[in-house]
Amino acid sequence: MDEFDFAFDFMRKEKFPEDAVQAFSGDFDKIRADADVLKRLIKLKNKYLAEKRRYKALSPAVRKDCKRLGMSGERADFVFLLLCLEGAKKKYERNGLSDELFYATFADLKYKLLECKAVKDEWGTFVAYWYDGFFRLKRFCYGRFQYEITRYAWLKYDGHGVKLRKNTKVINFHIPSSGEPITYENRLDSYKQAYEIYRHLFKNGKAVFVCFSWLLYKEHYDFLPHNSNIIDFMNDFDIIKSVSLPVFNDAWRVFGADAKKTPQELPEKTSLQRAYKKRLADNKLASGYGYGIIVFDGEKILTRK
Repeated sequence: MDEFDFAFDFMRKEKFPEDAVQAFSGDFDKIRADADVLKRLIKLKNKYLAEKRRYKALSPAVRKDCKRLGMSGERADFVFLLLCLEGAKKKYERNGLSDELFYATFADLKYKLLECKAVKDEWGTFVAYWYDGFFRLKRFCYGRFQYEITRYAWLKYDGHGVKLRKNTKVINFHIPSSGEPITYENRLDSYKQAYEIYRHLFKNGKAVFVCFSWLLYKEHYDFLPHNSNIIDFMNDFDIIKSVSLPVFNDAWRVFGADAKKTPQELPEKTSLQRAYKKRLADNKLASGYGYGIIVFDGEKILTRK
């Protein structure tokens, strides 16, 4: 099975939309029919998988070749990532990582694909640089969240039996747009899985998870329903930093392709959309980020309110 066949098989396993599968299959045919483009893309793929360059540095060359074949930049980036999947799978195998972990982690490609379609009406991705951590075996998915080792870079923190100083090792995690609800049960299951993987990094049996996200914006307590999963998620943390911004940069996460509409025109299909629409209509700052810390002992969220 070559990189094209593997990519096609991956899309089928992950149940990509049929329109997307057919679109990318057509792109594969165009690449294979152009010997020069094929040769250059395979060379770039091998360089990327060997971790000689980050994708941001390779993207211009990928886009230039794929533009000749009628692809947009977002489409070209995604096609290239699909062609790297076979090599990533071999990396997993060489490092004793399971097929289950591979597919759980790289399912993120489907999530980003659907985001791109919703926001830009294009099959592709507008955050291709995000995947360096995946292909370099630095970021993995355990249950609902994705995790990676990082270094603490904020003000010192003392609480729940842990001390954090600059450059202390912590586990950063991300919330992929899988559509799976961030219920307490789903969150706890994910924390427990990650705890077993990373517990060797911490003393006294207490793991430290950190997250920087729009979901942790403290103003949510003022305008989201108190029974929402977002509020309950925020309650897992000590939120040590929250910043308001004048522009709602993450509106696309809530409203998709409608994000650029006026507040009065925004959809109200979900309670989150209704809450944000009212917030924006009232001319209040609805945008921001928060940074939070979770201390977890393998069973209990010690920071939980």
